[in-house]
Amino acid sequence: MACTFICRLHDFCRWMNRRPVAFAVIFALLGTGCGRQPSGTSPLFPAPQGTTWGFIDNRGKIVIAPRFEAALPYSEGLAAVKREGRWGYIDLIGSEVIPIRYRTVQSFRNGFAIVDAGLPDHPVGLIDTSGSWVTPPLFRSLSAADGPDGLLLGQKEPAEGFGFYDRSGNLVLGPYFLAFPFAQGRARVKTGVRASSDDWLIEASGTFLPRKPLVLDGMRFSEGLIAIRQDRKLGYMDLAGNIAIEPRYDQGGEFAEGLAAVQLEGHWMFIDKSGALTAEFPGGVAFAEPLSDGLSLVSADRDQPGGKFGYVDRKGQWTIKPSWDDAQPFHEGLAYVGTWKAGKTAYIDHKGRIIWEGQDGRSVSRHRCGNRRGDGKAPNDFPISMRCRSSAARSACVLQEILKGDASVEREASRAIYDCSQLLPKDYSSQLCRDLRALVWNARTWQAPDGLLESSVQQIGPFIKSMPKRG
Repeated sequence: MACTFICRLHDFCRWMNRRPVAFAVIFALLGTGCGRQPSGTSPLFPAPQGTTWGFIDNRGKIVIAPRFEAALPYSEGLAAVKREGRWGYIDLIGSEVIPIRYRTVQSFRNGFAIVDAGLPDHPVGLIDTSGSWVTPPLFRSLSAADGPDGLLLGQKEPAEGFGFYDRSGNLVLGPYFLAFPFAQGRARVKTGVRASSDDWLIEASGTFLPRKPLVLDGMRFSEGLIAIRQDRKLGYMDLAGNIAIEPRYDQGGEFAEGLAAVQLEGHWMFIDKSGALTAEFPGGVAFAEPLSDGLSLVSADRDQPGGKFGYVDRKGQWTIKPSWDDAQPFHEGLAYVGTWKAGKTAYIDHKGRIIWEGQDGRSVSRHRCGNRRGDGKAPNDFPISMRCRSSAARSACVLQEILKGDASVEREASRAIYDCSQLLPKDYSSQLCRDLRALVWNARTWQAPDGLLESSVQQIGPFIKSMPKRG
């Protein structure tokens, strides 16, 4: 889906507590996850009311009254909020602690946040919790690793490629044709455009790990494993470079909470780190995301008008049957869901009970990639997945939105790229779609290398437009 509710406003998806798809996304796309609340503090959740945003607690009580144009989840005691087109940060009582002056921002991680100051050419740098520059705005794009002392992945000039920098802005590793942030001491880099021979894993020292006769499918390691492909089948490799789970699946996501959701012959299931089957999903599941708060967000019949989202537990059983037009993974005991009718939105608990209900006044106003969903009834302003019954059309729509800088479509994009990999001729899907998925995952976390993404879209465009509608 297009993440049109709490995630749809500008930059929210990448901060929801996701361990990427996928979303993914992708970016996963590469998600950073929501930050933790200070010890002993009840979590607060961004909540829209009409066209303004405030914050509620986990009982649905309004704690900070709606007064912002947009808001992101709290991370390390601070939340990013938007007012008059600019972003800043507030504390847990709603006081502005970092001035609202940035064009775009990310949530704080390990005491730092990446912000775009809106300067020409090189607007992006790193600030601390006082708002002081730690890394001056020297970059066109920037992202952080998953550890407190991790290197920054950035690009200063389009011709330079992507490199890993210290916090003073000095180049430490690279540059590379394309790179992804370090996770668990490993990073994926590409030294060229070829699918496998230019695709590498490196250590923090910059040492290239020995190449395997396989293709990297995942963008990063998660819980010690990364998805790989061999003969077009998906499996998993460990940190030592050994195949931990033999490639046999058609699709699969990252490991989270000890399990990964994988697809085999059209059926979704959970496997553990040994590759053993632990649970099968109910029939009709079309896509499954990694576990979050013990539940997996799944979509059912997503290519049909009326396809819905629901949640399954670790045993593969429905906890909340598909009933929502849009939904987010659970985080801190709640999940954000919505229906397209009248822009209704809600937070629900693990039993599906509505804890808070509101209305996003902009929930059907952002994505205009077509004018019908397949049965001719949906208007222009319905979400992409309800209007574009053709996966090809949906792919084209989503990629256009990504190019416009709208990171809020990342989940829809991850699914569109999956469709792309299934529908394009194999000589293109085996390389180009994987790269597109990687780029979409990065777009979710403001790591998208714009030039390469645009180039990829230009390459794939003719094939997307020529593909017949599904169903």
